Amino acid sequence: MGKAVGLPVYRLLGGSGYRASVPLAAYFFFRGPNREGKLAVDLDNCVEHVRWLIATYGFRTVKLKLGVYEPMIEAEAVERVRAAIGAHVKLRIDPNGCWSLPTAKRVLKRLEHCDLEFVEEPIKYTPARRAISTQEGVPSLDTLGLAALRRATATPIAADGVYRIDLLWQVARDQAADVALGDIQGCWGIKGMYDFYTLAEVLNIAGGVHSGTETGVLQAAKLHVTAARPELTHAGDAIYYEYADDVLVGGMLKYHDGEMLVPQGAGLGVELDESKLAQYELTEAKHKEYDAYWAEVKRQFKIPPAGPDLLVRHF
Repeated sequence: MGKAVGLPVYRLLGGSGYRASVPLAAYFFFRGPNREGKLAVDLDNCVEHVRWLIATYGFRTVKLKLGVYEPMIEAEAVERVRAAIGAHVKLRIDPNGCWSLPTAKRVLKRLEHCDLEFVEEPIKYTPARRAISTQEGVPSLDTLGLAALRRATATPIAADGVYRIDLLWQVARDQAADVALGDIQGCWGIKGMYDFYTLAEVLNIAGGVHSGTETGVLQAAKLHVTAARPELTHAGDAIYYEYADDVLVGGMLKYHDGEMLVPQGAGLGVELDESKLAQYELTEAKHKEYDAYWAEVKRQFKIPPAGPDLLVRHF
Protein backbone atom coordinates (compact mmCIF):
# COMPACT_ATOMS: atom_id res chain seq x y z
CA MET A 1 0.00 0.00 0.00
CA GLY A 2 2.83 2.37 0.84
CA LYS A 3 4.50 1.70 -2.49
CA ALA A 4 1.20 2.30 -4.31
CA VAL A 5 0.48 5.70 -2.75
CA GLY A 6 4.10 6.83 -2.34
CA LEU A 7 4.04 7.09 1.47
CA PRO A 8 6.10 5.45 4.23
CA VAL A 9 4.28 2.84 6.30
CA TYR A 10 4.33 4.90 9.50
CA ARG A 11 2.24 7.56 7.72
CA LEU A 12 -0.32 4.94 6.69
CA LEU A 13 -0.53 3.90 10.35
CA GLY A 14 -1.25 7.45 11.43
CA GLY A 15 2.21 8.57 12.48
CA SER A 16 2.87 12.28 12.00
CA GLY A 17 6.59 11.94 11.36
CA TYR A 18 7.74 13.75 14.50
CA ARG A 19 9.95 10.78 15.39
CA ALA A 20 12.76 10.71 12.86
CA SER A 21 14.67 7.99 14.69
CA VAL A 22 13.92 5.19 17.15
CA PRO A 23 16.06 4.38 20.23
CA LEU A 24 17.27 0.78 20.49
CA ALA A 25 18.76 -1.25 23.32
CA ALA A 26 22.02 -3.17 23.39
CA TYR A 27 21.17 -6.89 23.45
CA PHE A 28 23.85 -8.61 25.54
CA PHE A 29 24.37 -12.39 25.41
CA PHE A 30 26.77 -14.73 27.17
CA ARG A 31 28.24 -16.82 24.36
CA GLY A 32 30.91 -19.31 23.49
CA PRO A 33 33.74 -18.63 21.02
CA ASN A 34 33.11 -18.46 17.29
CA ARG A 35 34.67 -20.80 14.72
CA GLU A 36 37.99 -18.95 15.04
CA GLY A 37 37.94 -19.35 18.82
CA LYS A 38 37.26 -15.65 19.39
CA LEU A 39 34.53 -13.29 20.70
CA ALA A 40 33.45 -15.41 23.67
CA VAL A 41 31.54 -13.46 26.34
CA ASP A 42 31.55 -14.80 29.90
CA LEU A 43 31.51 -13.67 33.51
CA ASP A 44 35.08 -12.43 33.30
CA ASN A 45 34.66 -10.06 30.34
CA CYS A 46 30.95 -9.23 30.46
CA VAL A 47 31.52 -5.71 31.77
CA GLU A 48 34.15 -5.05 29.11
CA HIS A 49 31.75 -6.28 26.40
CA VAL A 50 28.91 -4.03 27.60
CA ARG A 51 31.26 -1.04 27.63
CA TRP A 52 32.31 -1.89 24.07
CA LEU A 53 28.68 -2.04 22.91
CA ILE A 54 27.95 1.38 24.40
CA ALA A 55 31.12 2.93 22.99
CA THR A 56 30.59 1.41 19.52
CA TYR A 57 26.87 2.05 19.00
CA GLY A 58 26.02 4.76 21.52
CA PHE A 59 23.37 2.70 23.34
CA ARG A 60 21.62 4.40 26.25
CA THR A 61 19.79 1.21 27.25
CA VAL A 62 21.35 -2.21 27.89
CA LYS A 63 19.50 -5.53 28.06
CA LEU A 64 21.28 -8.48 29.68
CA LYS A 65 20.18 -11.95 28.57
CA LEU A 66 20.56 -14.25 31.59
CA GLY A 67 19.83 -17.89 32.41
CA VAL A 68 23.29 -19.31 31.67
CA TYR A 69 24.96 -19.34 35.10
CA GLU A 70 23.62 -19.80 38.62
CA PRO A 71 21.14 -17.00 39.43
CA MET A 72 23.12 -15.34 42.22
CA ILE A 73 26.31 -15.46 40.15
CA GLU A 74 24.46 -13.68 37.37
CA ALA A 75 23.03 -11.21 39.88
CA GLU A 76 26.58 -10.30 40.88
CA ALA A 77 27.43 -9.76 37.20
CA VAL A 78 24.41 -7.46 36.82
CA GLU A 79 25.67 -5.44 39.79
CA ARG A 80 29.11 -5.10 38.20
CA VAL A 81 27.56 -3.95 34.90
CA ARG A 82 25.41 -1.37 36.68
CA ALA A 83 28.45 -0.01 38.55
CA ALA A 84 30.39 0.21 35.28
CA ILE A 85 27.78 1.95 33.09
CA GLY A 86 26.48 4.35 35.73
CA ALA A 87 22.96 5.46 36.54
CA HIS A 88 22.38 7.39 33.30
CA VAL A 89 22.20 4.20 31.16
CA LYS A 90 19.00 2.17 31.55
CA LEU A 91 19.49 -1.49 32.43
CA ARG A 92 17.04 -4.38 31.90
CA ILE A 93 17.42 -8.15 32.28
CA ASP A 94 15.81 -11.22 30.70
CA PRO A 95 16.30 -14.65 32.37
CA ASN A 96 14.11 -16.31 29.68
CA GLY A 97 11.71 -17.76 32.25
CA CYS A 98 14.31 -20.03 33.85
CA TRP A 99 13.81 -18.92 37.48
CA SER A 100 11.34 -20.39 39.92
CA LEU A 101 9.11 -17.91 41.74
CA PRO A 102 11.14 -18.09 45.02
CA THR A 103 14.41 -17.61 43.12
CA ALA A 104 12.99 -14.68 41.15
CA LYS A 105 11.93 -13.01 44.40
CA ARG A 106 15.41 -13.47 45.91
CA VAL A 107 17.28 -12.22 42.82
CA LEU A 108 15.08 -9.18 42.27
CA LYS A 109 15.26 -8.28 45.96
CA ARG A 110 19.04 -8.31 45.70
CA LEU A 111 19.00 -6.22 42.51
CA GLU A 112 16.59 -3.50 43.60
CA HIS A 113 19.50 -1.12 44.22
CA CYS A 114 20.44 -1.49 40.53
CA ASP A 115 17.25 0.37 39.52
CA LEU A 116 16.39 -2.01 36.67
CA GLU A 117 14.15 -0.63 33.94
CA PHE A 118 12.31 -3.98 34.01
CA VAL A 119 12.83 -7.74 34.15
CA GLU A 120 11.42 -9.65 31.18
CA GLU A 121 9.87 -13.11 31.60
CA PRO A 122 11.52 -13.85 34.97
CA ILE A 123 9.49 -17.05 35.43
CA LYS A 124 7.87 -19.41 32.95
CA TYR A 125 4.16 -18.71 32.65
CA THR A 126 3.18 -20.80 29.63
CA PRO A 127 1.47 -23.12 29.09
CA ALA A 128 -1.27 -22.49 31.59
CA ARG A 129 -2.26 -24.93 34.27
CA ARG A 130 -5.49 -23.26 35.29
CA ALA A 131 -7.44 -20.94 32.99
CA ILE A 132 -9.43 -22.10 29.98
CA SER A 133 -8.69 -20.17 26.80
CA THR A 134 -11.25 -18.09 24.98
CA GLN A 135 -9.96 -19.80 21.83
CA GLU A 136 -10.83 -23.46 21.60
CA GLY A 137 -7.78 -25.66 22.07
CA VAL A 138 -5.36 -22.78 22.75
CA PRO A 139 -4.15 -22.49 26.36
CA SER A 140 -4.08 -19.16 28.10
CA LEU A 141 -1.34 -17.92 30.40
CA ASP A 142 -0.57 -19.05 33.92
CA THR A 143 -0.21 -15.50 35.21
CA LEU A 144 -0.71 -16.14 38.94
CA GLY A 145 3.01 -16.57 39.59
CA LEU A 146 3.87 -13.49 37.56
CA ALA A 147 1.30 -11.46 39.46
CA ALA A 148 2.67 -12.72 42.79
CA LEU A 149 6.19 -11.70 41.77
CA ARG A 150 5.00 -8.26 40.71
CA ARG A 151 3.48 -7.74 44.15
CA ALA A 152 6.73 -8.80 45.81
CA THR A 153 9.19 -6.52 44.00
CA ALA A 154 9.66 -2.87 43.12
CA THR A 155 11.21 -3.89 39.79
CA PRO A 156 8.77 -3.52 36.87
CA ILE A 157 7.78 -6.78 35.17
CA ALA A 158 7.69 -7.22 31.38
CA ALA A 159 5.58 -9.96 29.78
CA ASP A 160 6.73 -11.53 26.52
CA GLY A 161 4.74 -13.77 24.20
CA VAL A 162 1.36 -12.22 25.05
CA TYR A 163 0.70 -11.24 21.45
CA ARG A 164 -2.94 -12.40 21.29
CA ILE A 165 -5.57 -9.93 22.46
CA ASP A 166 -7.03 -12.41 24.96
CA LEU A 167 -3.58 -13.01 26.50
CA LEU A 168 -2.88 -9.31 26.85
CA TRP A 169 -6.28 -8.88 28.49
CA GLN A 170 -5.45 -11.70 30.93
CA VAL A 171 -2.19 -9.97 31.90
CA ALA A 172 -4.15 -6.79 32.62
CA ARG A 173 -6.91 -8.64 34.50
CA ASP A 174 -4.43 -10.39 36.79
CA GLN A 175 -2.22 -7.27 37.10
CA ALA A 176 0.69 -9.49 36.12
CA ALA A 177 3.00 -7.05 34.28
CA ASP A 178 3.89 -3.41 33.85
CA VAL A 179 5.18 -3.77 30.28
CA ALA A 180 4.03 -5.98 27.38
CA LEU A 181 6.33 -6.67 24.43
CA GLY A 182 4.94 -6.57 20.91
CA ASP A 183 6.34 -8.43 17.93
CA ILE A 184 5.45 -8.30 14.24
CA GLN A 185 5.72 -12.08 13.84
CA GLY A 186 3.74 -12.82 17.01
CA CYS A 187 1.10 -10.16 16.39
CA TRP A 188 0.49 -11.37 12.82
CA GLY A 189 1.90 -8.46 10.91
CA ILE A 190 2.43 -4.72 10.94
CA LYS A 191 -1.19 -3.76 11.55
CA GLY A 192 -1.54 -6.48 14.17
CA MET A 193 1.45 -5.10 16.09
CA TYR A 194 0.06 -1.57 15.85
CA ASP A 195 -3.32 -2.74 17.20
CA PHE A 196 -1.57 -4.66 20.00
CA TYR A 197 -0.17 -1.38 21.32
CA THR A 198 -3.56 0.27 21.03
CA LEU A 199 -5.03 -2.33 23.37
CA ALA A 200 -2.02 -2.12 25.71
CA GLU A 201 -2.54 1.62 25.99
CA VAL A 202 -6.25 1.14 26.75
CA LEU A 203 -5.33 -1.40 29.45
CA ASN A 204 -2.73 0.98 30.92
CA ILE A 205 0.18 -1.37 30.16
CA ALA A 206 3.36 0.16 28.74
CA GLY A 207 4.45 -1.21 25.38
CA GLY A 208 7.88 -2.50 24.39
CA VAL A 209 9.33 -3.90 21.16
CA HIS A 210 10.54 -7.51 21.08
CA SER A 211 13.42 -8.82 18.96
CA GLY A 212 13.71 -12.17 17.28
CA THR A 213 15.39 -13.21 14.05
CA GLU A 214 14.53 -10.20 11.92
CA THR A 215 16.48 -9.27 8.81
CA GLY A 216 16.55 -5.63 7.71
CA VAL A 217 13.10 -5.95 6.17
CA LEU A 218 11.47 -6.77 9.48
CA GLN A 219 13.73 -4.37 11.38
CA ALA A 220 12.52 -1.56 9.10
CA ALA A 221 8.92 -2.62 9.72
CA LYS A 222 9.50 -2.43 13.49
CA LEU A 223 10.88 1.09 13.09
CA HIS A 224 7.74 2.16 11.21
CA VAL A 225 5.36 0.75 13.82
CA THR A 226 7.36 2.38 16.63
CA ALA A 227 7.39 5.71 14.79
CA ALA A 228 3.59 5.58 14.60
CA ARG A 229 3.18 4.94 18.34
CA PRO A 230 4.33 8.00 20.37
CA GLU A 231 3.68 6.23 23.70
CA LEU A 232 6.42 3.65 23.03
CA THR A 233 9.13 5.24 25.17
CA HIS A 234 11.10 2.08 26.02
CA ALA A 235 14.07 1.53 23.69
CA GLY A 236 13.28 -1.36 21.34
CA ASP A 237 15.08 -4.68 21.52
CA ALA A 238 17.16 -5.48 18.44
CA ILE A 239 19.61 -8.32 17.95
CA TYR A 240 20.31 -6.70 14.57
CA TYR A 241 23.80 -5.34 15.31
CA GLU A 242 25.04 -8.92 15.87
CA TYR A 243 24.52 -9.73 12.19
CA ALA A 244 27.43 -9.79 9.75
CA ASP A 245 25.38 -8.72 6.72
CA ASP A 246 21.84 -8.20 5.41
CA VAL A 247 19.78 -8.70 2.27
CA LEU A 248 19.15 -5.00 1.61
CA VAL A 249 20.42 -2.78 -1.17
CA GLY A 250 23.16 -0.70 0.42
CA GLY A 251 23.86 -3.20 3.17
CA MET A 252 22.81 -3.13 6.81
CA LEU A 253 20.71 -0.46 8.46
CA LYS A 254 22.95 1.88 10.45
CA TYR A 255 22.97 2.86 14.12
CA HIS A 256 23.33 6.53 15.06
CA ASP A 257 23.95 7.28 18.75
CA GLY A 258 22.00 4.21 19.86
CA GLU A 259 19.13 4.88 17.46
CA MET A 260 18.04 3.98 13.93
CA LEU A 261 16.60 6.43 11.44
CA VAL A 262 13.06 5.64 10.30
CA PRO A 263 13.26 4.95 6.53
CA GLN A 264 11.41 7.73 4.71
CA GLY A 265 10.88 6.10 1.31
CA ALA A 266 7.61 4.66 0.06
CA GLY A 267 6.49 1.51 1.85
CA LEU A 268 9.14 0.27 4.26
CA GLY A 269 11.74 2.47 2.59
CA VAL A 270 14.14 -0.41 1.94
CA GLU A 271 14.87 -2.50 -1.14
CA LEU A 272 15.84 -6.17 -1.42
CA ASP A 273 19.20 -7.04 -2.94
CA GLU A 274 18.54 -10.07 -5.16
CA SER A 275 22.22 -11.04 -5.20
CA LYS A 276 22.32 -11.09 -1.39
CA LEU A 277 19.16 -13.19 -1.31
CA ALA A 278 20.90 -15.72 -3.57
CA GLN A 279 24.08 -15.58 -1.47
CA TYR A 280 22.28 -16.35 1.76
CA GLU A 281 19.75 -18.85 0.44
CA LEU A 282 19.52 -21.83 2.78
CA THR A 283 20.45 -24.53 0.31
CA GLU A 284 20.62 -28.22 1.13
CA ALA A 285 24.43 -28.03 1.22
CA LYS A 286 24.39 -25.10 3.65
CA HIS A 287 21.80 -26.85 5.78
CA LYS A 288 24.12 -29.85 6.14
CA GLU A 289 27.07 -27.56 6.93
CA TYR A 290 25.14 -25.78 9.69
CA ASP A 291 23.82 -29.05 11.13
CA ALA A 292 27.38 -30.37 11.38
CA TYR A 293 28.55 -27.13 13.01
CA TRP A 294 25.83 -27.18 15.67
CA ALA A 295 26.41 -30.87 16.35
CA GLU A 296 30.05 -30.04 17.08
CA VAL A 297 29.07 -27.08 19.30
CA LYS A 298 26.69 -29.28 21.31
CA ARG A 299 29.39 -31.94 21.67
CA GLN A 300 31.95 -29.37 22.80
CA PHE A 301 29.66 -27.88 25.46
CA LYS A 302 28.09 -31.24 26.37
CA ILE A 303 24.57 -30.09 25.52
CA PRO A 304 22.14 -33.05 25.55
CA PRO A 305 19.21 -33.43 23.15
CA ALA A 306 16.46 -30.87 23.80
CA GLY A 307 13.56 -31.90 25.98
CA PRO A 308 10.84 -30.26 28.10
CA ASP A 309 13.22 -29.80 31.04
CA LEU A 310 16.26 -28.84 28.96
CA LEU A 311 14.93 -25.89 26.99
CA VAL A 312 15.86 -23.57 29.88
CA ARG A 313 17.55 -24.00 33.23
CA HIS A 314 15.26 -24.18 36.25
CA PHE A 315 16.05 -22.69 39.64
